[in-house]
Formats: sequence, C-alpha cells, structure tokens
Amino acid sequence: DSLRSFQKNKNIQAVSEEDFLADPSAAYDSVHVFGYGLSREILSSLHQHFVFHSSPVKAGITAVNWNPKLKKGEELSVHGGYTNQTTNPVRLLLSGFNAVIDSMRIPAKQNLSFHLQGVPKQKGKAVFFLVAIQGKDTLEKEPIPVELNASDPVKVMILSATPDFENKFLKDWLSQNGYTVVNKTNISTNKTDQSFFNTSSPSLTKITPALLDSFDLVVTDETAIASLSKPEQENLYGQVTRGGLGLIIRGDTIVNGNHWYTSPFHLYKPGGTRSSTMKLSFSQQRDPDALLPVAEPLFIRMQSGMQALATDSTGNLVTASVAEGAGKIVFTTLNNTYNWLLSGNNHPYYRFWNRVLQKAARPHTGSSVVEIMPVLPVIGQPVNFSINSKKENSPSISIDQTVPAFTQNPQQPNQWQTVYWPAQSGWQNPVVLDNTDYNWYVYDQKDWPYISATEKLEAADSYADQPDLENTGKQGKSSPVPVSLVYFFLPFIICFGFLWAERKIS
Repeated sequence: DSLRSFQKNKNIQAVSEEDFLADPSAAYDSVHVFGYGLSREILSSLHQHFVFHSSPVKAGITAVNWNPKLKKGEELSVHGGYTNQTTNPVRLLLSGFNAVIDSMRIPAKQNLSFHLQGVPKQKGKAVFFLVAIQGKDTLEKEPIPVELNASDPVKVMILSATPDFENKFLKDWLSQNGYTVVNKTNISTNKTDQSFFNTSSPSLTKITPALLDSFDLVVTDETAIASLSKPEQENLYGQVTRGGLGLIIRGDTIVNGNHWYTSPFHLYKPGGTRSSTMKLSFSQQRDPDALLPVAEPLFIRMQSGMQALATDSTGNLVTASVAEGAGKIVFTTLNNTYNWLLSGNNHPYYRFWNRVLQKAARPHTGSSVVEIMPVLPVIGQPVNFSINSKKENSPSISIDQTVPAFTQNPQQPNQWQTVYWPAQSGWQNPVVLDNTDYNWYVYDQKDWPYISATEKLEAADSYADQPDLENTGKQGKSSPVPVSLVYFFLPFIICFGFLWAERKIS
C-alpha cells in the first residue's frame, strides 16, 4: 500500500530486489527502498544513495539464540524476543519428535522475551522446532538444529574420605553417560577402594602432576583433600592454578578458611526455623521439580568475583564458583542430590551436575577451530568459513567433500578464510578439518523471516536517515556531496576586483 501511494501521480518505476541487483549499475535518479530493506552485505557492495521507507515488524520472532551442541543430559535452552502487535495472544512451543517440550504465552499487544527449555533424549543430529500458534493458525515454525554428544566428555577423578551415596550415584551416572571416571575412596587406615570406568587402571597410590594432567576435573570433599600429603596438595594446587584443572569440593564441615581451596568460601547457618525441603534453582531459572530434603542447610556468603551456580527459593547461595589462577574451584553445600535419582526425579539432577561440571572442567583448546558466518547460513547465499589453526601452513580441510581455496590473513598468519555457497538446505556434509568432523546446518530462505527483517532494518538504520513513516512520499536527507573550491574562490576574486576598481576610480 505504501508503494502504491508513493507511485500515485508520479513517474516512478517499480522494480523487484532481484531485478535491481541483477543490474545495480543502471541509471536511476534516486532509489527508494520499501519493505524491510536490503541486507548489510548487499548495502556494503552498492554505491547508490537509498531512501528507505521501512515497514516495521508487527509480529513474529525477532531474536533467537540457543546452544547448538549438547552433551547427553544437558539442557537445550532457547531464548529470544517475540513481537505480538495483534489483538490476540500467541502461544510459543518448543517441540521435537512429535512432542511439545516447553511452551509460553505471549499476550496481545506485547513485545516480550521468551525462554524455553528441555532435555533432549536423542543422540546425534536432530532438528527441533520453535512454533508460534494463534488460535488454530500456525504463524511460524522455525527449525532449531541441535547436535547431541558433539564433544568429548570430561575426565573425572573422584577422591572421597569415606564411602557415601553421593559419590556412588555420581560415579554411576558419569560412567553411564560415557565419562572417564576413576574413584579412590578411603575405607580405613592404609586401605582404599579404587574403581575405574571407561579407562585403563592408572596408579592412584600418589597424586602426581602427571596423573592430574590426564584429568579435567577432581571431585572431592574437605576431609579427603585435607588427608592428602603436603606434596600431593601442592601438586593439586599447581595443576589448578597453572594447568587449568577444575576442582569441585563438597563441604562436609564448616569451612576452614586457612586453606587455599576453601578460603574464598565463607559458610553460615541460617537463623530461625527452616523448612526441611529446599527449593533450588539453577542459572536463574526456577525448576518446580528441584525440591531437595535438607536436614541442616548451609549457605555460602556471596563474595566479589564469585559466580552463583545454585540458590534456594529466597536467593541463598548453596553452590558457587571462583577462578583460581588458570582453573576454577566450585564449592557446594549439597551432599544428597542422589535423592532426586532415588525418587525418579532425574531432571534436576542432570541440570545441577551438568552445570557444575561444565563450569569447573579444564577448558580444552583444539588445534583448529572452524567459525561459520553468518550464524544462520541460508541456501544460495555466501557462507564465510574462518579457520583458526596453530599451523601457519594451509589447513587440511574439505567442505561438502570438496577442497576449497583458502586465503591467508596477512595480519594473522594462522587464520584462513574461504567463501562457500550451499546448494541445499538442512544438515550438510560435515566440514572435515584435521580428521575431525564439524557438522553444520543451512536454512531455507523462508526460515526465520522476521529475524532477517530485523537485521535488514538495523542495516538500513545505520546506512542512511529514515524518512517520516507517516509520509512515505517524503525523501530522506541527501548524502553529503563534495563542493567545488571554485565556489569559495569566486567571491574572493569579485571582492578583490571591486577593491582594485574602487581604488583606481578614486
């Protein structure tokens, strides 16, 4: 309608975006762009001055983000923004494999942030969907590609002062999910119980730097770590601070702040009568199933540089993380999370331990990293691949079973770039780099239309001043044009000539 109104009684030629881009050098006195505008990549390659008559996004998913690579038991978290300017509410659904995982209601005339979550049970590559429904109509159904078991599980060492149910259930859960686990439990003086899962049987007689270097994480308690010899404690300290080893400590007493591994954490007992059941939340998200019986609750005082990992319903801290050199130390006052498993309530157990393990584990930096831009690659449009390699020679890589030509970054010799045009949507043949597969997904042109529209509007806003939307016939401000110096020199000549003539006449 705005285009027809603009064309009325004017000699205006209307062309589609495809026709214009097919011959962008054609002579136009001025170019007016209607709708959502042009992408940032197209605008950067053209030299015309555009006047934008933008159509605002009235309804739809305007922003989205999710974690595309998950481990088994890890939570899929989808969040973003939805604009609903209609007079009826919209229901957002996160669905997959013919089942609704989570949902949220967007009221009429509202622009809200949304957060949907769930724990996928599938393995390998999968496509979930974010669906917007209004009444019986499906407004949007957008793909959420996810890769499960995409990365190697961490290698865990468990050191326990005495046998207990918490460590028993933890090592069983870790081993069943493919983690490498070794467990050493003190039974009595000079007597220990050792078990190994998904690995060979290394010697656990002494905690040496070489032994610790083969693990990503140590789970222990205050009594067990205090019973280590001084050289063993120094070895553990060196691996945490210099090697990036993660350390998870289960508090079993009031913390002695004199030790390096407990000094950042100060515990306190709450006053007054406390409920025997604690309502927990992780990552600022309430979980109605995370109810845990606690006889004598202990809380951690929040300190500068500390990150909260789990709190109760009133915000009291029960699990926290701090940085210690190159590594991280996580302290928790919870010693009976196995109660969730005993009651068949697996979801909060998975959420808690996945979050704790991810925050504490030693970070791994591979020899090469593949980065793909844009984040939502579209069929038939260029996709930029950037390879960050520790080698300065050309990386060994194939895309869709072909070997493309790479350009080396002159400022960063270990960075290589290439451009690829995908011919089909969906999961692609993996990018193979140094014998490692990197799976990637290409979207159809009709996917995420309002995300694309929002990005185009932002590009148009940064490219030129927008016209008054109430008057689509009004042009925007003109682009700056250099003015010839003759216009400044000419008045000087006229004034100088006048003074010369006036002096001659007088």
